[in-house]
Amino acid sequence: MKKITIISLLLMFMGFFGVANAATITYSIQDGATMEEFDGVFTITIEGATDIEVTPYKYFYLYSGNSEGSPKMKASCEAMFDKTTNVFTVTFPSYNMWPDYPIQTNGDYCIMIPAGLYKLDGTENVQEYIDFTIDAPRKYITMEDVTIDPAPCKFEEMIPQITITLPEEVTSVDFNEVAAGSSDYYGKITAKAQFGSVYNGQMNSPVGEYDIAVEGNKLILTPSETLEASDLREGEWGVRILRNSMYFNGDKTKTNDILLFAPYVYPRFLKMMFTPESGSKIIDMSKFVAKIDGVTAVADESIVSTLSMLNTESDQYEYVCDMTVTTAIKQDSWGYDYTEVVLTPNTTATLDYGKYKIEMPKGAVKSTADQPDLSAPTTLEYEYIEMPQISLVPTWSIEEGGVVAQFTEVTMTFPEATQIDYVGQYNYDAVISINEVVDGVATPWGGNMGFLDVKITGNQVRLFMDEGSFYPNYPIDKDGEYRVIVPKGKFAFEGVETYTNEELVLNFKVDAPDPAIPANCATIDPAPSLVTDMAGPYTITLDGVEGEISVVETTEEVYDYNTGEYVQVTGPAKAQLMINFGGYYMQQWGSYDIAVDGNKLTLTPDEAMQNNLYFEPSDYQIVIPKGVLIVDNDPTKTNARLEFGWYTIERVIKLTFVEPEPQAVVEKLSTFTLSSDAYSTPTTIDNSLITIAKLDETTGEYTVLDNAIEATAAMGPEYYCDFTLNLAQEITEAGKYKVTVGKSAFFWDEYMEDYGNAVIEGVFEVKGAITPEQAFAPIAVDPEEGEVKSIKDITITFDNQYFANGLWCEDNAEAKVYNEAEEVIATAGIVADAADAKITISFAEEIRSVGTFDVVIEQGMISDYDKPEFVNPEIRLTYNIVVAGIDAVEKDAKVLTVVSINGVVVKENASWNEISNLENGVYIVNGQKVLVRK
Repeated sequence: MKKITIISLLLMFMGFFGVANAATITYSIQDGATMEEFDGVFTITIEGATDIEVTPYKYFYLYSGNSEGSPKMKASCEAMFDKTTNVFTVTFPSYNMWPDYPIQTNGDYCIMIPAGLYKLDGTENVQEYIDFTIDAPRKYITMEDVTIDPAPCKFEEMIPQITITLPEEVTSVDFNEVAAGSSDYYGKITAKAQFGSVYNGQMNSPVGEYDIAVEGNKLILTPSETLEASDLREGEWGVRILRNSMYFNGDKTKTNDILLFAPYVYPRFLKMMFTPESGSKIIDMSKFVAKIDGVTAVADESIVSTLSMLNTESDQYEYVCDMTVTTAIKQDSWGYDYTEVVLTPNTTATLDYGKYKIEMPKGAVKSTADQPDLSAPTTLEYEYIEMPQISLVPTWSIEEGGVVAQFTEVTMTFPEATQIDYVGQYNYDAVISINEVVDGVATPWGGNMGFLDVKITGNQVRLFMDEGSFYPNYPIDKDGEYRVIVPKGKFAFEGVETYTNEELVLNFKVDAPDPAIPANCATIDPAPSLVTDMAGPYTITLDGVEGEISVVETTEEVYDYNTGEYVQVTGPAKAQLMINFGGYYMQQWGSYDIAVDGNKLTLTPDEAMQNNLYFEPSDYQIVIPKGVLIVDNDPTKTNARLEFGWYTIERVIKLTFVEPEPQAVVEKLSTFTLSSDAYSTPTTIDNSLITIAKLDETTGEYTVLDNAIEATAAMGPEYYCDFTLNLAQEITEAGKYKVTVGKSAFFWDEYMEDYGNAVIEGVFEVKGAITPEQAFAPIAVDPEEGEVKSIKDITITFDNQYFANGLWCEDNAEAKVYNEAEEVIATAGIVADAADAKITISFAEEIRSVGTFDVVIEQGMISDYDKPEFVNPEIRLTYNIVVAGIDAVEKDAKVLTVVSINGVVVKENASWNEISNLENGVYIVNGQKVLVRK
């Protein structure tokens, strides 16, 4: 548990935020607290502050485990701040803390207060952890008291019955109604157990229930109607009875804790995607095809698949024939292998029209890899119908071989069809494409971006270019020959999935008029280069254009978040910012307003882009689409498409040294921790690019040491990637050292080779082994040792570089004052300033007696805040209190007798004025030495 008290918290926050506010921060849970349960509510109260700035969308995190260990995140929640009371209220949602809400499971927990949550006088708070412990009373029935049959195991079918045996002394079981509470499973349940997936020992999402029957001291669990075999998928599962859902022997105080039995493991099965899908109407019974991604699989010929036909009179399926299962390795258009599974009926007889069922037993297809993959039991149902007699040949809105000035879309109409469906909407293996024809060969434009979007209305199919993402030209106004290709099987007719089109092709030409503003007349400043952002502004100069240039008005549909509807918005056309996603396709990232001044155009981010000036590391183009600019207000005198690129924002991982921090002074160097802005761990770490070097004080240069460094990567508590650098040999020799992580020492997989870290360096100073005598040697004492008039308060300051988080002393720590006879004449309490590495000794009564005195702090009174075993040696300060002046004598004395230093009475019944007029020297006034100096 951290050594934090209300006083030290106040001192730390006064140090962080300045004494002006003197803010007091109090938490509803004190650090190190022990409680019986946690209901998910945590508050922070700020008192005495006048200037508080709150950062929205900052999340608190609840972890199981102590903050100094390896806690696991349990829940997250945004804080709500009440400006009238200066109180943050954090209510962790019950579904996020499930299954333990309220938390009554004994153990350590902590709440993380994020850095930057608020500012006091412009200074942000630092990240903190509040540790607490749950010590809940033991429930009457816990996991230790029960047994279950079957015990957690592997299973392949729904577990039909589970028996839980309670202790023998249980004679009756009654049920309470309790809240289910999961994010996917709300409501209240009675006499039910839950069945769901399990991760990290917790049930995440119940998918159904088991009914509970009681037989003596046994609970008999059977699947209820909410639990279906189709819910099962590969992974770990568990059976759970909620806390307090039962009470025993008629005593409502005798309740149960959470009973979670896991893991029951459901095996991995090969996932087959059939074409046509089960439930389809079909016109071809010759074969049924399935696809298995990423797995090499083979058919097991010893396992028989069957085909049955529905007898409409008996309403029963009757066997028709066996089916042959064959497999083959195929490759899609992306170059990835997959397994094709084909089922073929073993009959040459003509099958009647009607409903059919295909049954594939478990294991009909098996993986050839070293893993227990096999196909799950599969049932497919189809309706075999006679082929509709309609034409599948469309008429096109552009005639075959026709000529157009530009191309944005084309419409196909099927006159005899009434219902058209798009097949394989997410299948990019065979896209509907627009192709440029060169020497009679159709070449897809822009690789995989040469496809057309689809919109179906009745018997019409509209194929169109997406203005926001189509690459490289919208509209197509480049002169040449083009071809639209609709692959076979993209459209189904009359609701029959196997009744599809053959390949459809449209050839046409583009003969565009010459633009008034050609592409080759425009230059942009700044020119394309390596940049940090795309905020602009950009200046485009149009050379050789005669006439007045203006921007056309356009109308577009914009979503209104207030009304929830799309509205028509008219305004000047804009330039586009296009981002290149890995070379696969372009997408609009933002828009620029266009201002015209003569032959110069100025591009600045529009309002929407200004509100989100975030630029993904990638390649960018600035585009002014065709027809945006006109000359002399003549709509026939427009611009060609103007493209400017590539501007490149380098994709890098940003690293930060966390522990120790750069410029830190440490005893030794062995391990470094770095945080990053990346959400996943890299696939490659090049340790040869990570070095440590030592500074040569004479030359001022660093020399790389022969000290191997091994780096590891792991996910941090907030899902960011953390890196650890471990030195092969610990460094304890004093000096300055520089750690360098070279460019791309950490980088991601083969598809993101440019996504590596930038170069980062950190300089650290090693002081060598620090002794208590060195660390606790005062660097400042106020008042300084030597002659003083009295002793009241003494402040001792130590070198803060030796104490990362300051000093600590117990509440009973004290200093002692010894006279010349080594007698203790006074004691004083010691208070440590945790932030500034200083202590204050305060005496209850001021010491003014003349003489030599030693103020002594015995060994072990003060310790390092982080290392309590690192304590002070004896600290001794010597003060010489000299004779006091007249002002130090009690002036309210009415009878003053003055005696010389030799014992001779100089004056009786003297006044202070008379004493001050005596000759310079030392006198005894009413028994006290007084120095007279004129």
